[in-house]
Amino acid sequence: MKNFFYIFLFTFIPLIIFANELDEELIDKKFNQIKTSEFCNTSEWSEIQRKDFVKAFVLGRYWEIEEANESEKIDQQSFDKFFNEICQNEGLLIKNIENLILKNNIKRFYYTGHDWIKLDIQRKKIFIKGYNSGIKSNNDEKKRMVVKYNVLFSRLSDYYFYTNHRDETVDLSIKTIVDQIFGHLYVD
Repeated sequence: MKNFFYIFLFTFIPLIIFANELDEELIDKKFNQIKTSEFCNTSEWSEIQRKDFVKAFVLGRYWEIEEANESEKIDQQSFDKFFNEICQNEGLLIKNIENLILKNNIKRFYYTGHDWIKLDIQRKKIFIKGYNSGIKSNNDEKKRMVVKYNVLFSRLSDYYFYTNHRDETVDLSIKTIVDQIFGHLYVD
């Protein structure tokens, strides 16, 4: 009986662990391991959630640039064209988005705390994942520290809930939070 238990243990436990690794959720994957085909064909995220990821990626990619002003609203038509082109490519999602940002001349746009508050919890988590991915893609010199998405999600939600900074752009709010977490006033 003891031998049967050990055979069971060594046979099925590794299979269960391996199966769990294969079923890793898209939001938990590292930003540089997400393939475009996974992103485009996932049933975990709706099209709106995938658009949130891409919008946040754009904001994160331009983290070094001055914050946008109210006149720089997102052009929905050009964004939709840009978003539809993503799934026409193969390879890593991040590289495809970076190349399409340059090709389509997508710029930073105005996105405030009011826009953030309207998102449901899952969309907020996806947004933070996209923002951090954008920062990481444009942060070769490691000039900007990146906060885990669940920490940044909760801190940003608290920041808007307990303060009157909802008119502030999300990127400025995130910079403020990162500065608070790492104990300095300005991100170089």
